[in-house]
Amino acid sequence: MNEYLAAGSLIEGVVSDADSEAPNELEALRARVSELTERLRAARGSEEIQRAVLEGVPDYILELDTEGRIRFMNQTAPGFELEGVLGMPIFDFLSEESREPARRCLEQVLETEEAGAFDSTGLGPHRRLAHYHARLAPLTRGDGTRSLVMVATDITELRQAQLELKDSQERLHLTMAASGIGIWSWDREGDRIRWDTQTCRLFGVEEGWSPGSFDEYLALIHPDDRDAVRGAIFRSVETGVYEDIQHRIETPEGSTRWVLCKGDAQTDESGQVTRLLGAIVDVSDRRALEEQLLQSQKMEAVGQLAAGVAHNFNNMLAAILPNLELASRRAAPDIRRLLDAAREASTRAARIVRQLMLFAGGRHHAEQRRSEALDALVERTVEMCRNTFDRGIGIELRRDPALLPVRADSTQLEQVVLNALLNARDALDEVGDRERRIWVSVESISADDVPLEHAKGEWIRVRIEDNGAGIPAELRRRVFEPFFTTKEVGKGTGLGLATSYAIVREHGGVIDCSAGAEHGTVIDICLPADPSPEKTPSTPAPPETVGGKEHVLLVDDEALVRGAVLRVLEEAGYSVATAGDGAEALERFGRDTFDLVLLDLSLPRLSGRQVLSELRRQHPQARVICFSGTGETPPDANAFLDKPVGADTLLATVRDVLDAS
Repeated sequence: MNEYLAAGSLIEGVVSDADSEAPNELEALRARVSELTERLRAARGSEEIQRAVLEGVPDYILELDTEGRIRFMNQTAPGFELEGVLGMPIFDFLSEESREPARRCLEQVLETEEAGAFDSTGLGPHRRLAHYHARLAPLTRGDGTRSLVMVATDITELRQAQLELKDSQERLHLTMAASGIGIWSWDREGDRIRWDTQTCRLFGVEEGWSPGSFDEYLALIHPDDRDAVRGAIFRSVETGVYEDIQHRIETPEGSTRWVLCKGDAQTDESGQVTRLLGAIVDVSDRRALEEQLLQSQKMEAVGQLAAGVAHNFNNMLAAILPNLELASRRAAPDIRRLLDAAREASTRAARIVRQLMLFAGGRHHAEQRRSEALDALVERTVEMCRNTFDRGIGIELRRDPALLPVRADSTQLEQVVLNALLNARDALDEVGDRERRIWVSVESISADDVPLEHAKGEWIRVRIEDNGAGIPAELRRRVFEPFFTTKEVGKGTGLGLATSYAIVREHGGVIDCSAGAEHGTVIDICLPADPSPEKTPSTPAPPETVGGKEHVLLVDDEALVRGAVLRVLEEAGYSVATAGDGAEALERFGRDTFDLVLLDLSLPRLSGRQVLSELRRQHPQARVICFSGTGETPPDANAFLDKPVGADTLLATVRDVLDAS
């Protein structure tokens, strides 16, 4: 091309020096030569532009012959020389798996005269493996020679970024699946909702499904929560701030789950919310634990209240019962009958107070627990109920063979089982013409089947199920509350299951109330098995009730109780001194000699335990009987009596301690 430009300039010079005798012809020739010269100069400029473009683009631009050999290449990658590339088949620079797709693409372009493309891996800069996206186009020269133009783009970094993005997405998906977190979005325009796989699982629907509209989504919410969810969503749209909310959902199978929704609101340029998106997670287990904790705290508070009430009642009954017994001994027969009726009523009141104390957790008679065969205990209780219940009630007992025993107070556990059976019996009054049945089972279960967190080892479960009318779910949560009853007025105190709850809890177990399979109610009593059973010692017969002449110190801050116990002891022949508080008791004991001390543990200021400790320090051999209405049992007392205590029991215990070696 440079040669053409030089020739044009020479011709132009020759024309300028020519004879001017033929001006028209010369002017025409000069114009033609000038035009040719400008075209040649423009061609040289275009060539320079093309060369700059070819050298400046980051892509590799090649011309291939019909066999795929390289005829031209705008640039070579670092580590390659152009002389070593020209004339080589392009396939030699591709990986084994990329050669056949490249060959097919080349043949197709030549055959169809249409552009094509393929992805490949091959040698890149410094002969390292690289990824390319290649585009092929047919080229036919003026002489009819056919070839192909290939533009290859290095996509190694893009491919690596795509792989990293895919890996990140997979890890995010696995993390969210493991954590149970689902992703959702709602586009207000078009009322379109999208769910991911985890959200579908949470709602119990097939993968890929999502509600067709916001109203269809609301239909999946528990009816009692729909208004709250609708309000929270609308407020989020109005304010542009998403309002987190916990609510219940209902799955197609009929189960109910608690979920927590957290999210964000996206707005357009005008500040209008166009989209809500966020996460949803199942919090059913957490809600259950929270309710269990709240229930436990509630029961603890009620228990403290019950303990205070029971303590006051105990003190009153502790004064009433001994006086009634003394009066009954002296009264005429017709008066004695009235006094005996009053004493019986007081005794029943004392039993209710003991139930209250059991519920309040005030009795920790662990030393009275022995290794017990729970199946035998249940069988005894069931047999008693069979003999006393209406004959129309069928009681079926099933028990596993070779059950491990439990460490328990048999009297207390019999009361628990009996309470459950009595409730089952009362529930059968409303079954109508349906057969009335109670099913009782005693079986070994694993810790996983116990409705108690961190349960370990083997457990024994007593299940008592009836086919009565059942208890509504909202009331089942309250059946273990004291004074709560579903029975008619006058048919229950509301203390039976509350007492059972306290007893089972004191034994390290758990008691639960649930709905039956079809009708009725199920009570489950779960207790940890005793892996090392011991032989239960026989209980000695109580000593004969007699009096004596010994000197006794009576310590109680309640004047009525002191007076009642004083009269019982003096009538039995004992010499009695009294003290109204701990300091007075220690002062009297220090200046007098006593054969026995009757010590109330619930003293103001200086407590009964402190008095007992000081007595033991001064006189290690002193005989001390402690009594209390809270179930407190100090280990260093010679004996312990529950308030209220009857005259016969009091005198028998006093005599037993005095006669002991």
